[in-house]
Amino acid sequence: SDNDESAYREEVQLLTAWCADIHLALNSNKTKELIVDFRRSRGCMHNPIHINGTEVERVSSFRFLGVNISDYLSWTHNTSSLIKKAHQCLFFLRRLKKVHLSPQILVNFYRCTIESILTNCITVWYGNCSVADRKAL
Repeated sequence: SDNDESAYREEVQLLTAWCADIHLALNSNKTKELIVDFRRSRGCMHNPIHINGTEVERVSSFRFLGVNISDYLSWTHNTSSLIKKAHQCLFFLRRLKKVHLSPQILVNFYRCTIESILTNCITVWYGNCSVADRKAL
Protein backbone atom coordinates (compact mmCIF):
# COMPACT_ATOMS: atom_id res chain seq x y z
CA SER A 1 0.00 0.00 0.00
CA ASP A 2 1.12 3.58 -0.66
CA ASN A 3 3.66 2.26 -3.20
CA ASP A 4 5.58 0.49 -0.44
CA GLU A 5 7.25 -2.44 -2.13
CA SER A 6 9.57 -3.31 0.73
CA ALA A 7 7.69 -6.52 1.69
CA TYR A 8 7.72 -7.67 -1.95
CA ARG A 9 11.43 -6.94 -2.33
CA GLU A 10 12.16 -8.68 0.97
CA GLU A 11 10.33 -11.81 -0.24
CA VAL A 12 12.43 -11.82 -3.43
CA GLN A 13 15.61 -11.56 -1.34
CA LEU A 14 14.43 -14.37 0.97
CA LEU A 15 13.69 -16.55 -2.05
CA THR A 16 17.13 -15.83 -3.48
CA ALA A 17 18.80 -16.68 -0.16
CA TRP A 18 16.72 -19.85 0.23
CA CYS A 19 17.69 -21.04 -3.25
CA ALA A 20 21.36 -20.39 -2.48
CA ASP A 21 21.06 -22.31 0.81
CA ILE A 22 19.72 -25.43 -0.88
CA HIS A 23 22.13 -25.11 -3.81
CA LEU A 24 19.57 -24.10 -6.43
CA ALA A 25 20.66 -21.63 -9.08
CA LEU A 26 18.13 -18.98 -10.08
CA ASN A 27 18.51 -18.09 -13.75
CA SER A 28 17.72 -14.39 -13.66
CA ASN A 29 17.89 -14.24 -17.47
CA LYS A 30 14.82 -16.49 -17.63
CA THR A 31 13.04 -14.86 -14.69
CA LYS A 32 10.23 -12.45 -15.57
CA GLU A 33 8.33 -9.97 -13.45
CA LEU A 34 4.64 -9.34 -14.13
CA ILE A 35 2.94 -6.55 -12.18
CA VAL A 36 -0.82 -6.85 -11.76
CA ASP A 37 -2.05 -3.47 -10.59
CA PHE A 38 -5.77 -2.64 -10.55
CA ARG A 39 -5.42 0.88 -9.19
CA ARG A 40 -7.01 3.60 -11.27
CA SER A 41 -3.84 5.68 -11.38
CA ARG A 42 -1.16 3.58 -13.03
CA GLY A 43 1.21 6.53 -13.23
CA CYS A 44 3.61 5.30 -10.56
CA MET A 45 6.73 3.58 -11.78
CA HIS A 46 7.98 0.46 -10.04
CA ASN A 47 11.70 0.05 -9.55
CA PRO A 48 13.13 -3.04 -11.21
CA ILE A 49 13.86 -6.16 -9.17
CA HIS A 50 17.44 -7.45 -9.05
CA ILE A 51 18.41 -11.06 -8.45
CA ASN A 52 22.10 -11.69 -7.82
CA GLY A 53 22.92 -8.30 -9.30
CA THR A 54 21.00 -8.89 -12.54
CA GLU A 55 17.91 -6.85 -13.37
CA VAL A 56 14.78 -8.96 -13.87
CA GLU A 57 12.91 -8.28 -17.10
CA ARG A 58 9.44 -6.80 -16.65
CA VAL A 59 6.79 -8.14 -19.04
CA SER A 60 3.14 -7.36 -19.68
CA SER A 61 2.26 -11.01 -20.37
CA PHE A 62 3.86 -14.44 -20.38
CA ARG A 63 3.05 -18.10 -20.84
CA PHE A 64 3.08 -20.23 -17.68
CA LEU A 65 2.23 -23.95 -17.78
CA GLY A 66 0.45 -23.48 -21.09
CA VAL A 67 -1.66 -20.52 -19.97
CA ASN A 68 -1.09 -16.99 -21.29
CA ILE A 69 -1.32 -14.55 -18.39
CA SER A 70 -1.46 -10.77 -18.91
CA ASP A 71 -0.99 -7.89 -16.49
CA TYR A 72 -4.68 -6.96 -16.77
CA LEU A 73 -5.68 -10.61 -16.25
CA SER A 74 -7.45 -10.53 -19.58
CA TRP A 75 -7.76 -13.98 -21.12
CA THR A 76 -8.22 -12.90 -24.75
CA HIS A 77 -4.70 -13.84 -25.81
CA ASN A 78 -5.00 -17.20 -24.04
CA THR A 79 -8.37 -17.93 -25.67
CA SER A 80 -7.18 -16.99 -29.15
CA SER A 81 -4.13 -19.24 -28.87
CA LEU A 82 -6.31 -22.15 -27.71
CA ILE A 83 -8.70 -21.60 -30.61
CA LYS A 84 -5.80 -21.54 -33.06
CA LYS A 85 -4.49 -24.87 -31.72
CA ALA A 86 -7.95 -26.42 -31.82
CA HIS A 87 -8.46 -25.31 -35.45
CA GLN A 88 -5.22 -27.01 -36.41
CA CYS A 89 -6.47 -30.26 -34.90
CA LEU A 90 -9.88 -29.89 -36.56
CA PHE A 91 -8.09 -30.14 -39.90
CA PHE A 92 -6.91 -33.63 -38.95
CA LEU A 93 -10.37 -34.57 -37.71
CA ARG A 94 -11.81 -33.62 -41.10
CA ARG A 95 -9.13 -35.71 -42.83
CA LEU A 96 -9.99 -38.71 -40.66
CA LYS A 97 -13.68 -38.26 -41.47
CA LYS A 98 -12.91 -38.29 -45.22
CA VAL A 99 -11.22 -41.67 -44.75
CA HIS A 100 -14.57 -42.95 -43.40
CA LEU A 101 -13.38 -43.94 -39.95
CA SER A 102 -16.00 -45.04 -37.46
CA PRO A 103 -17.78 -42.34 -35.44
CA GLN A 104 -16.37 -43.85 -32.24
CA ILE A 105 -12.79 -43.28 -33.45
CA LEU A 106 -13.65 -39.72 -34.52
CA VAL A 107 -15.17 -38.97 -31.10
CA ASN A 108 -12.10 -40.49 -29.44
CA PHE A 109 -9.82 -38.30 -31.55
CA TYR A 110 -11.91 -35.22 -30.70
CA ARG A 111 -11.84 -35.92 -26.96
CA CYS A 112 -8.16 -36.77 -26.85
CA THR A 113 -6.91 -33.81 -28.90
CA ILE A 114 -9.35 -30.95 -29.38
CA GLU A 115 -11.30 -31.20 -26.14
CA SER A 116 -8.11 -31.57 -24.10
CA ILE A 117 -6.71 -28.40 -25.71
CA LEU A 118 -9.87 -26.39 -25.05
CA THR A 119 -10.21 -27.54 -21.43
CA ASN A 120 -6.54 -27.17 -20.46
CA CYS A 121 -6.47 -25.24 -17.13
CA ILE A 122 -10.06 -24.15 -17.76
CA THR A 123 -10.68 -23.59 -14.05
CA VAL A 124 -8.02 -20.88 -14.10
CA TRP A 125 -9.18 -18.77 -17.03
CA TYR A 126 -12.77 -19.57 -18.03
CA GLY A 127 -14.51 -17.84 -15.11
CA ASN A 128 -13.02 -14.48 -16.09
CA CYS A 129 -13.34 -14.79 -19.86
CA SER A 130 -15.22 -12.12 -21.72
CA VAL A 131 -18.49 -12.96 -23.43
CA ALA A 132 -16.79 -12.60 -26.82
CA ASP A 133 -14.08 -15.09 -25.82
CA ARG A 134 -16.67 -17.59 -24.60
CA LYS A 135 -18.56 -17.33 -27.87
CA ALA A 136 -15.35 -17.87 -29.82
CA LEU A 137 -14.76 -21.10 -27.93
